[in-house]
Amino acid sequence: MPDMTALGFAVASTVISSFGLVFLKNASGLSLTKMIFSRPFIAGGITFLVGGVLLIMALKTEELAVVFPLTSLTYIWVAALSRIYLKEKINVWKITSIICIIIGILFISM
Repeated sequence: MPDMTALGFAVASTVISSFGLVFLKNASGLSLTKMIFSRPFIAGGITFLVGGVLLIMALKTEELAVVFPLTSLTYIWVAALSRIYLKEKINVWKITSIICIIIGILFISM
């Protein structure tokens, strides 16, 4: 039976890292020097660090083969957050891909 706390840390890692990607996307429109010192860039770096720490905490008590497939949830969170915060469109291919990711996670975790 998988360690549910470890799986919770892994899922939390994917959510937090997804926010980091949205922050970095917001910073990407700036020049390099402005970007490095911008709040979105710094927030993105901090959230990636926190996400990485949570992933390491998950790996302390659970097997890599169990935890790592959950990291593909990041794609789903990024699609949702991009839609909400960046007003990006979600088309039929993205929806199909999200369904495939979910099916893949279910198959791997069984």
